[in-house]
Amino acid sequence: MISQQTIKDILDAARIEEVIGEYVSLKKAGVNFKGLSPFTQEKTPSFIVSPAKQIFKCFSTGKGGNVVSFLMEHDQMSYPEALKNLARRYNIEIEEKEETEEDRQQKNKRESLAVVLKYAGKNFIEQLKESDEGKAIGLSYFKERDLGLNAINKFELGYTKNQFDFFTNNAIKKGYSKEMLLQSGLAKEKNGKVFDFFRGRVIFPIHSVSGQVIAFAGRILKDEKNAPKYINSPETDLYNKSKILYGIFQAKQAIIKQDMCYLVEGYTDVISLHEVGIENVVASSGTALTKEQIRLIKRYTNNVTVLYDGDPAGIRASLRGVDLLLEQEMNIRVVLFPEGEDPDSFARANGNEKTTAFLQEKATNFITFKAKTLLANIGDDPIKRAEVLKDIAVSLALIPDHIKRSLLVKATAEQMNLEEAVVLQEVNRIRRKNYREQLKKTTTPEQELEAVLPELSPDKKVPPAPKHLDTTHQEKEILRLMILYGTEQFTMHNLDENGDVITSDHNVLEFILDTIEGDEIKFENHDYQLLLDLLLEKRNPEVNFLTSLLPPDKSHLITDIIHESHVISENWDKKHEIITYNEKDKLERAIIQTLYSFLLKKVETEIGIIQTAIKHCEDVDQSMEHLSEQMKYEKAKLLFSKELNRVILK
Repeated sequence: MISQQTIKDILDAARIEEVIGEYVSLKKAGVNFKGLSPFTQEKTPSFIVSPAKQIFKCFSTGKGGNVVSFLMEHDQMSYPEALKNLARRYNIEIEEKEETEEDRQQKNKRESLAVVLKYAGKNFIEQLKESDEGKAIGLSYFKERDLGLNAINKFELGYTKNQFDFFTNNAIKKGYSKEMLLQSGLAKEKNGKVFDFFRGRVIFPIHSVSGQVIAFAGRILKDEKNAPKYINSPETDLYNKSKILYGIFQAKQAIIKQDMCYLVEGYTDVISLHEVGIENVVASSGTALTKEQIRLIKRYTNNVTVLYDGDPAGIRASLRGVDLLLEQEMNIRVVLFPEGEDPDSFARANGNEKTTAFLQEKATNFITFKAKTLLANIGDDPIKRAEVLKDIAVSLALIPDHIKRSLLVKATAEQMNLEEAVVLQEVNRIRRKNYREQLKKTTTPEQELEAVLPELSPDKKVPPAPKHLDTTHQEKEILRLMILYGTEQFTMHNLDENGDVITSDHNVLEFILDTIEGDEIKFENHDYQLLLDLLLEKRNPEVNFLTSLLPPDKSHLITDIIHESHVISENWDKKHEIITYNEKDKLERAIIQTLYSFLLKKVETEIGIIQTAIKHCEDVDQSMEHLSEQMKYEKAKLLFSKELNRVILK
């Protein structure tokens, strides 16, 4: 048991912004800090840390609490584990009685796993540094790889004796149960005999983000028939190989500082780069890159440089994993090492200065690298070149930034000696396909409400979503104005601070698109959003051009928008807040009336969602956050209403 005074000392010493700052890239936001939620995938920061109150709140998931709660939630620690973790961070001594076998048996499975893995890590270090076999074989191997004592200590490297059950027997003598040794993967059982899983190998411990040993990898040093070069711990309650990256604990601070992460394949690649002073590096450890691993990197940076050795087959196999990085909106560059070299050998041979210069000079945009790799050795075969184009277009279609995407489309066309329109057509085809698939995942007002509501007790139901203000008519009119008058110029009239009228000239299409794009607004009607995406991407309102880009079953869309009669009834335009007369002569009025009516409804819907959330919120701090957000929307509402010359009734 940990005494209440010790717990108080730990909580007094711990700084929540320091601890969470090791997991999340935090930016100052007034008196608080803000960042992307580490519990979910999001693009807009909704994770708040308050240094003054020493609490955090994740508005994406509703989770919140103090620094202990964060470690328990994020790293799946028990309450005692979280306290001990903080005590180690802040050098606070915890006095505990020595654990008995009965104490160990009473621990839950995760705590027991952690204990036996910690013991194993220390035992492997002792075998490396103190046993004759470890010194002669293990230390000699690391010395040959130019890994010094600093690297060995930093990554807690070890060795296991080449004996049948040396580790297992010692662990059992120390009081660790056979069942837990088997569950952890440190031991195996066959024909009633229990024996060591790792034997005669150098050991690479795998750490969690917080530095806890959660698994091991062992490399064999002798030539043995049918023996794998590397073996790894099995997955357990502590270790899921698809959710962890080797070296992330040692690299996370450097990744945040450099705002960039090097991604390599092997354990020694990571350690050798650390040895020459390049610390912002992690490894996927020979497994295919997963979305969970990418999200782990994304906590600290959006910039990734993938380091490849000269193996063509290995490079081709890993390209799909890099496409996953694009899906997560990461900025990706690639470095290809000379034939016969890898990050490990290159760093050992060249040291810090030359290695750093090489990584900076040879970094290439991923799309260019992918095209070069796929085009190698296919000659002028038109079928194979067409397949390469389709493969590259898949990657290009994943790039969200239309300017970056357009530049890379042009570069790809030049690289493949194709017309830019051919590449663009294939990219747009894939983007339309991806977009249609995304439509199935569109969130509803009810889902949006759940995202901002606090966690409710089991006896309470989620309240109904507020009334949703339909914007379909405004969406249609916005598109109609852009298509019919997109190439026209109009004059805006505003008042300066002295009350004098000032004018500015604008292109219709650019003015409307810039307004919508700047506010990251989406249309509710799926067909209208499809057309809006085309206008945002192509910036060309010509009817035939847009029609040619639409799917065949949507070819009627533009005709329906621009040719439908608007003289339905005398009050129809007032009812739907749309101007339909003398448009070309009064474009300013038509644009402002339609566009700002649309924006006003969007804002009013958001205010309704927030008000409903506040009504059912029982947490004072969260209510204040909701109120702050509502004030921002209220200011926008007044601005749009002013433009529309309306009076808001209080």
